[in-house]
Order: sequence, then C-alpha cells, then structure tokens
Amino acid sequence: MDYGILDEAYQRLHQTGPEYEGWLTNHGPMAAEALVRHGHDDGVHRWLDGYRRRLDELPRGVRPIDDWRAALGDPKRAGDWLASGPPGRPGMLRSRPRRPGRLRSRPCRRPAGRG
Repeated sequence: MDYGILDEAYQRLHQTGPEYEGWLTNHGPMAAEALVRHGHDDGVHRWLDGYRRRLDELPRGVRPIDDWRAALGDPKRAGDWLASGPPGRPGMLRSRPRRPGRLRSRPCRRPAGRG
C-alpha cells in the first residue's frame, strides 16, 4: 500500500466540507483509501479530480459553540463544530450522562465449543 498517494489524497481533501449537494456525505477520504488498499494507486488522483469538482468548501464558523445542545443539528453551525475540535473534548464529556457499570454489554451466547 502506497501511503504517499494516500497522504496526498487526504491533503487534497483537507479543505473540503463534510457534505455536498444538499447534505450528501463526502466519502472522499474513505474512497481514496479503498482505491489504494485494493491496488488502484494510479487512479486515485484522476478519481479525485472529478470528485472534488462536486464538493463544497470547508464551511466557515458563525461563532464558538458555548451551548452544544443548542448548536446540535443546526446546519448553519457545521463550521462551528469543525472549528471547535473533536466531539470528545472534556467539556462535552462532563455534561454527558454515563452508563452504570452493570449495564455494560455482555456476550449473548457462550463461546463455541463450550457446553
């Protein structure tokens, strides 16, 4: 697998938005990785040339997210979410309820070969 080609593809997609043409998801990074992993390194840049024409620019933020619940689901705030960092930042983790330990998932059946 040629990681150089993949890095170049990621760099070309870095300033594109997460959605395009009315909220269709930008699958560019995943598609580029799939092409490289399946041995089509030579076609990645040609595919990106056509795909990037359809993509929107990275959305600009309106204002910093102070109340994440109010900003959730507002399409105009997409740029604010991208600028605020990863969703798992400490401020959000503290405000999310945690599941009690006893509710953790458990296997539904016994492992194969056991009674």
